[in-house]
Amino acid sequence: MEDSYVIIARFENAIDAEILRGRLLSEGIETHLKDETTIHMNWTLSNAIGGVKVLVKESDAEQALQLIEPSLEEEREDEGWGACPKCSSRKLRLQLHRRWTNLSWLLLGLPLFFPKREYFCKSCAAVFEKPLDAPKPVPALKIV
Repeated sequence: MEDSYVIIARFENAIDAEILRGRLLSEGIETHLKDETTIHMNWTLSNAIGGVKVLVKESDAEQALQLIEPSLEEEREDEGWGACPKCSSRKLRLQLHRRWTNLSWLLLGLPLFFPKREYFCKSCAAVFEKPLDAPKPVPALKIV
């Protein structure tokens, strides 16, 4: 009986999917990528077609999920963004609000507004504009 394939992960770009594929192949799990070429040719279709899909045999799916589960749930505590002003946690996620930027890009062909940056604390669910201990921006290099 032929083993069917199941989707275990989806990625916006093919590079991340290739990294996971290499990791699974090194563990002896046969994998295939679906829609990789389409997204290489036209990356704007990634959301429309559901991204690059990583497929494994149905019999290997449980083992593959056990291998990748820790990396998918891994919390990046310090991204260099600073700490939450409410609870001092470093588990922050950057949220960009791009509605006006995308609208001006669509209508005029160039972005007139820059995305609004907000930070979301994964520990206490606070939303704020500037974290504590935020690193100072690196000054631009002068070309002489």
